[in-house]
Amino acid sequence: MALMRVPVPDGWGRVSRQRRLGGVVATVAIVVVSALVAPAASAQMRAGLWLDVFVEDADGAPVTDLRRGDFVVDQGGALGRIIDAELVEWPLRLVILLEDSDRLAGYLAHLRNGLPRFVDELPEGSEVELVFFATRPRTLVEATIDLDAVQDGLGQYFARRGAPNVFDAFRETVERLYTDFVDGPVIVTVTGDGTPRVPTRRARQLVEQVVETGTTVHALVLNTQGATHQTGVARRLSELTDGWLAEVNSPSVLVVRKLVELGELVAERAAAGSQCESERELTVSPERAAQ
Repeated sequence: MALMRVPVPDGWGRVSRQRRLGGVVATVAIVVVSALVAPAASAQMRAGLWLDVFVEDADGAPVTDLRRGDFVVDQGGALGRIIDAELVEWPLRLVILLEDSDRLAGYLAHLRNGLPRFVDELPEGSEVELVFFATRPRTLVEATIDLDAVQDGLGQYFARRGAPNVFDAFRETVERLYTDFVDGPVIVTVTGDGTPRVPTRRARQLVEQVVETGTTVHALVLNTQGATHQTGVARRLSELTDGWLAEVNSPSVLVVRKLVELGELVAERAAAGSQCESERELTVSPERAAQ
């Protein structure tokens, strides 16, 4: 996946969402910043917006040699003028979603050893958010590239009394990513999981938002009191999104090993750019435009 950053005049900001269908496509992922914040820009640039555009060929390989003339911005038949186009890096966007209920108390020592090692494996520049849930999810560290802050947040990981609702933890996290227009995020969860007992409509909405945002879910499921997790929320979402899934049946050093393994996998996938599976689309195409 290649990311091109394309500034265009104001007024070209209608955004919709759809899945990639193959072929060479250029889609706007997110309007990241108004050029009004760039004092050195030209007057026309200051009236414009930066649009992030992902481009790949029919085989899924990134297209990195496109120039300004290869793009067209069209809205209702009116063409917008593209000021420039540049290739930029697209960082990993990761949410660490950790159950901290007391049903995982037996695993606590291994988790406190393994989670920092997981973070150590993440690539530089990763944007990481840390969320705990014993009942409702609560954010310990807002999305940041400061991995030391994430490590400090993990230092606050202790078992708390609560009856975790794994479905609601995922639903609130994914819904926030969806409404914040985050594309291609990765959710890494450590949980005792649980069988979803939710209305079909709510389950369908969660799946739709996971698909539309291109979210990948990796899950480490920890067995608690002999429970079975074959229909668990984390398991289902991991399978749906082609994520990593491992289960540990009892507290042991295997928890640490699995977290290190997962960190290595996340880093490898981030390097390959495979964490992005969908984009938010504006009418931008990589056709050769008349100058």
